[in-house]
Order: sequence, then structure tokens, then C-alpha cells
Amino acid sequence: MTRLSGILLILLVAGSCADSPPSGEPLSTDGGTLLPWFPPQASSTGFHTEIAARVRMELPKYRVKGTCAIYRSPDGSVQVDFYHSSLFGSYREDATLFITTDSIAIQDNERGIYRGNDETLSHLSEHFVFDIVPEDVIVFMLLGAPALDELDDVASAVSGGKWVLEARWRERQLRIEGREGFGPEMMRICAVDGKGCYEARYSYRSDDMFGGYPEKIVCERKNGTEKLSITVESVEKNID
Repeated sequence: MTRLSGILLILLVAGSCADSPPSGEPLSTDGGTLLPWFPPQASSTGFHTEIAARVRMELPKYRVKGTCAIYRSPDGSVQVDFYHSSLFGSYREDATLFITTDSIAIQDNERGIYRGNDETLSHLSEHFVFDIVPEDVIVFMLLGAPALDELDDVASAVSGGKWVLEARWRERQLRIEGREGFGPEMMRICAVDGKGCYEARYSYRSDDMFGGYPEKIVCERKNGTEKLSITVESVEKNID
């Protein structure tokens, strides 16, 4: 796995934890799904979604800028193409991530190396304080939503135009906050023992230029200096 593509993947699923419990009317989950509270791209089954974005990674010793192309298929699988080149092209990264709800792999296009699911998850386990599952990446990018039947100890509320949901998801603590009429504005996954959290924040345009998808996504790791910022430039819908 290339260093930068590995960091990109780590930050895609990368807080602070303690919050007051939700108060207000429970979140409506008619149909047994959270998808109505997520952007339309999270549930698109009749078309492909293509997202073009600029990426900025802030690391302890340096910063990296690049471009990112994200493709979501109607079956929910996601492909992420990441490209970075130094000023004069002396250093390049060209990698593709292949993600489904139960597998993740990396193709290093620059060096012609493929890393399968087991190797990629093994690499992630070296950096996280709890087990990461491939679906985390899709959910953090708001291209999918956790299934309600996978959530335990659910508490939710809608009040004053804001909504919040807390639950235990795959043995981690999940908290999502949002505004009515928009998708999530914050999502956080924490280890149940409180030892670590990974958080993403989302901001949206006031118009419908991106079809409800956020204009910016910022992922951070609690008590760390690593930060990933994704600035969306276009969102396209291609019907089969």
C-alpha cells in the first residue's frame, strides 16, 4: 500500500466523544431505514453517481494536495481514484480504492501493485483502536447509511430543526447530527471503551447545485494532527 493512499483511506474513516443524550421527538424511521436522513446519493439505485473533488491532507510533517474522483454504482459499491503529483512531477501517487460493504482493496496504479481486502484491513488495524469495516468508508462519505437492524441501544430526537441519533453499531458507538432538510452535519464513531474516536463534518450549499450532497467533508482523528479535507467541485448523475 502506498503511504499517501493508505493515509487517505485512514482519514476517510477518521473527534471528541462525550455528548449529552438526544432530547426531543424520536427520529422518524418509516420504512426501517435511515436513508431519508441522508443525501439522495446514499440510496441511488437507478443511476451512477460521479463526484469530482479536491483533496487536502494535513499530516504531522507535511501537507499534500491532490484530486479525487468518486464513483458510486447503483449496487452501492464505491470506487475512489486519487491522484497527487509534486510541483515538478518528481513524486506521484496514483491509486484506486475499491469499496463494498464487506470488502476494500487498493490498486497502486503508479507502481502496479494490488492490495486485497485482507492486506488492506490488516494495515488499517495497525492505526485504529477498534476494528474498521469497509462499510465505514462508504457511510462516512454519505454514499450509504447504516442499516437499522444493525443498530442497538438506539436513541434519537428531532428538535428545533436539528436531529441527532446515537446507537451502538458493530460494537462501536455511533453519533450522527444533522439539520432537517439536509443530510448529516457530523458523524462520529468511537470505541465503546472511550479510547478513540473518528469524526467527519459536512457543510452544504444553500442551493441544489450538488443535488443534496455536501460541498465539503472534513475528517479528523481525535487528539491527532491528521486531517483530510474534501472540497466537492461537481456531482453528476448518470442514469443507466
